[in-house]
Amino acid sequence: MFNKQANMGNYKIQHFNSRTITLSSRRKQSPMAIYLRKNRKFTLPAMSIIPSIIVILAFIYIPSLIYSIFLIPAILFIAMHYTDTWGFLKRLKYGIPLLIVLLLIQTAFLTPAVYTNPGTLHGTSIDNTNFTANFSPYSGIHDAYTINVTFSDLNPAVEYHPYIFEYRSGTTLNLSDRISLQNITAPDGVFNLSQTFYNLQGGDYYTLVVLNFTTATASGNVTTGYIRGPIVYSEPVFAMYMLSDYVLLYSLLGFIYIIFLLFSKSISSSQRKVMEKAKQVK
Repeated sequence: MFNKQANMGNYKIQHFNSRTITLSSRRKQSPMAIYLRKNRKFTLPAMSIIPSIIVILAFIYIPSLIYSIFLIPAILFIAMHYTDTWGFLKRLKYGIPLLIVLLLIQTAFLTPAVYTNPGTLHGTSIDNTNFTANFSPYSGIHDAYTINVTFSDLNPAVEYHPYIFEYRSGTTLNLSDRISLQNITAPDGVFNLSQTFYNLQGGDYYTLVVLNFTTATASGNVTTGYIRGPIVYSEPVFAMYMLSDYVLLYSLLGFIYIIFLLFSKSISSSQRKVMEKAKQVK
């Protein structure tokens, strides 16, 4: 009967009767690490959801951070690691429901932000003409809406012909109305436009304003680009549309998360093979 110990990195190999081999980790865990592991039922959702909510808010309210949403799979993976949640199937079992919860949270945040009046839209057209636009009303079930647009920095020597195109969204944008207005000039470089649309069907609408012009030397147009509004749904129905719109995005996040899991599983398998070879050598 004898005991012999051999240190291999963070592992201790014990030989009993030259027949039994046991591996045990010698790594010391901090009190915080022990707490996170023992209270995984609470710490895992907290470490996954709270940072992800910050990412979702950045995605919604800060245009320059729109791609931050792809940090969510990494956040889930890190939360699994620090709560000592191991195993491909276990991580998948917890990760997919967490992604579904985050999809619902994003819809809850995004719906009121998009559904209510976003205020005045500011922009610059392709020829550096500035414009502002807003809708009244913007959301809710109603029969008509008005678009108000102001263009500035127009060429006072040019005659413009305004067009308004109204599109109703679906699988594609479908032109539902087209209005051609009278020619206008802007002596002070400013042009105000207001137009009301009636007899709206339920839907999510986009509007495009175009000012065509022709001069002795050139022709072209000044355009606002597509302006979203109004939304002619009740808010609960619109929330369902928002939810369905982002299912594809969260499916992609889930796919990225699975790639993280497969990569981690591959590393663990490699480490296990190295340890088995070390045992055989010993």
